Amino acid sequence: MRDIIITVFASTGFWASLTAIFQTIMSKKSSERKALMCILHDRIIFLAEQSIKRGYITLDEYTNLMEMFESYKSLGGNGTAEKIIGRVEHLTIKEDE
Repeated sequence: MRDIIITVFASTGFWASLTAIFQTIMSKKSSERKALMCILHDRIIFLAEQSIKRGYITLDEYTNLMEMFESYKSLGGNGTAEKIIGRVEHLTIKEDE
């Protein structure tokens, strides 16, 4: 039994299969990460533009937007979302209605 286990772990085919499985899993996670980043980016831009057009942002909206932006950044995003967040940070924050 021990010899069989050693043979399996020593085989190139075993490690090639394990590598292929790992790459498939990582590729799927990468695709999911990219999809989540796209959704967050779209939502951040949309909500920020609405607030900028209105000229103010409520405290709940601001908190929600910043939480989304932090999640977006932790996934590796920045760029245009970061620029528009900078504009939102200069808005007047009003109490929630």
